[in-house]
Amino acid sequence: MSEMLSVSMQHHGVFPADVAVQRCLARGNPPDEVERFFKRADRWAEVALSAFTVHPDAYCGTSEELFLRLLAEALLQVGHGYDDTPLDRHFNKKLFSMGFKVDDKTNICWITEMDYTPGAPRDPSAGGREDSVSVVVLVPAHLVEGIEGVTGFDSAAWGGARWLDDEARGRQYARKPAEIRMVDAQVRLKAGTKPATWTGRWTARGDKLGAQRIADITWDDAGNMLLVGRWGKGDELTIVSPDWSAQTRSAGASKPGADAVEVAQGAIWLGEPGGLYALREGQDPQKYDAKDGLAGRTVNALGKLPDDTLVIGTSGGFTLRAPDGTCETVKDGLGDKTIQNLAIGPDGTLWFGGYKGLTRRAPDGALTKYQSRQGVPICTGVVPLRSGFTLVGTRDGTRVIAPGDGRTHPWKELDPFGAVVGGHEDARGVVWLYTWHGALLRLEEGQPLACFYPQNGLRSADGGGLFARDGWLWAVNGGEAYGLSIEALEATLDAPADNVALSGAGSLYTVELPTAAAPAAAAAPVENPFEGKSVAVTGAMQQMSRDDIQSRLGALGASVAKSVGKTTDILVVGQRAGSKLKKAQSLGVRVMTEDEFVALSELLP
Repeated sequence: MSEMLSVSMQHHGVFPADVAVQRCLARGNPPDEVERFFKRADRWAEVALSAFTVHPDAYCGTSEELFLRLLAEALLQVGHGYDDTPLDRHFNKKLFSMGFKVDDKTNICWITEMDYTPGAPRDPSAGGREDSVSVVVLVPAHLVEGIEGVTGFDSAAWGGARWLDDEARGRQYARKPAEIRMVDAQVRLKAGTKPATWTGRWTARGDKLGAQRIADITWDDAGNMLLVGRWGKGDELTIVSPDWSAQTRSAGASKPGADAVEVAQGAIWLGEPGGLYALREGQDPQKYDAKDGLAGRTVNALGKLPDDTLVIGTSGGFTLRAPDGTCETVKDGLGDKTIQNLAIGPDGTLWFGGYKGLTRRAPDGALTKYQSRQGVPICTGVVPLRSGFTLVGTRDGTRVIAPGDGRTHPWKELDPFGAVVGGHEDARGVVWLYTWHGALLRLEEGQPLACFYPQNGLRSADGGGLFARDGWLWAVNGGEAYGLSIEALEATLDAPADNVALSGAGSLYTVELPTAAAPAAAAAPVENPFEGKSVAVTGAMQQMSRDDIQSRLGALGASVAKSVGKTTDILVVGQRAGSKLKKAQSLGVRVMTEDEFVALSELLP
């Protein structure tokens, strides 16, 4: 068999399942997924693998199938037969078959961190590519016994799965460039139970909360915490006093459930699927809908301006309700008219995010929209900073918008932590971000990036938002809310981080908060490689639709071709690219990934 890959290997040791879990958590892996996965065996071997291609038809990729084959080949080095390794027997001797695949149920290879470097084809006439991968994996120890002394070998394995987006997986599993610290939350708020405080175990306090899963939090002038939720039974609003006593209230809708709450204009406002409701002391709930000036029926987000104007994000646009009851409604010119989240900047700039993009409304009323072309195919959250810069959570990571800029710029160091869903800048200028995967990030100028994972809560990859009040952060995750004292979090910064001993300190990122002098704010001119060129597009696109890409190419002066031929200059490829890609490689046509196209397109006028 031909040598396809050159592989080096290091065996880190064998660990009981509970220790394996802690090692993965310390690297910032998703807690809920880790705990479920490692129930599949009692003892786990941790192995570091590095591979690069040495054959024109080879490619590495990022698939679990490839890493399992490499581990099986390591067993060949210690005397096992090609078709009789413990790993191959576990998979009914299909490990080396062309159609071998694992899924969530059958996979036994956990990727805890990975560094993937994509590469161009080694030979235009062959099917391989010059890529490389370094990965740390854990597999059941009894299936790889004996490989402890293996340090390297030449592999005959072909690469990973062609259908995978290797670059996206490389970002997903990349080593997190932060000091990761496992901490304890101090307070837990869970639907249908009493508030609980942590003193080595959870101790119940006060009265039971309402039964709706928590979606949003705010406070009234008396310091009471207001919680609203959906997807449960009973009243949608719970008011929690500082002494943990609680009472529930309802807007009286036929199907109680709220996504948003705000206190303004002498009322508690609830945003619900059926409209906007105002709860005033001593009065029946009052409903507001389209006839009262709302942009859409469903109210998903609420906020308040300093002059007590209520900001209302709906399924049809947004409405600003002034204290005198007059409404300004905007439905057109938006990045996404179905607004899922909103944020208010220190200068009164409004931000409205949705599943198709983002809208900025300047204090003078001017609108700017950000969609796939600007790097925001979906907006998961917005964090405006006092510097005038704004951080935006997207499906692919965190983007930065400079003051007045119609473009966004990637913040690559934050990509491994997942999409930002909320954040807070405290009085010192320290920025706190919360991500979909339950990571709480601390960003302070000139200091190492810090990442906190509460080990006694926030277990699921379902981050819903971050709220701040009186030196506390409240993170909503999986319908529950957890309180963390900023003072207690920062007290851990003097101790060694949990991940440094495992991953080393070489990859830590020193925070540089966006400022007017930041390179992202003023990108250098870039030459347009598309003008006058023949460009074809193929594959499944993730950030932009194919029509949007073709339209953008036309605007950049390219001629869009339907097929690949000798006159084709560039081929833009998405996932699962097929015959067009092979033909382009055989003709020596320049191949550009969707990520490369989007990044370059953002820099062009």
